[in-house]
Amino acid sequence: MPHHRRRGDWTGALTGAGFTVEERRAFDIRVAHDQAGAALNEYARVCLARLRSHGRGALSDDDLTALDDLLDDSGPHGVARRNDLGVRTTRTTWIARRP
Repeated sequence: MPHHRRRGDWTGALTGAGFTVEERRAFDIRVAHDQAGAALNEYARVCLARLRSHGRGALSDDDLTALDDLLDDSGPHGVARRNDLGVRTTRTTWIARRP
């Protein structure tokens, strides 16, 4: 029987593999450019490149052009040149044991 789960929700997969989920915690992550520097620019570039490649059929030509501008390291709008970037995300961790 196939197991269907929401993206990023491992609860069903863990219990299906025989684990007992003890706790599930979500962590809010906030990183400012002054904390991470150039690593944050590279993170933004990798994320936007992935969005660009996966969104090819779903994004408008204007959106694709905007992403191209952000991914152009030599261009004035490229994320490689920005110092005002930040990361805001959430990650979830499961604590599980096998009975």
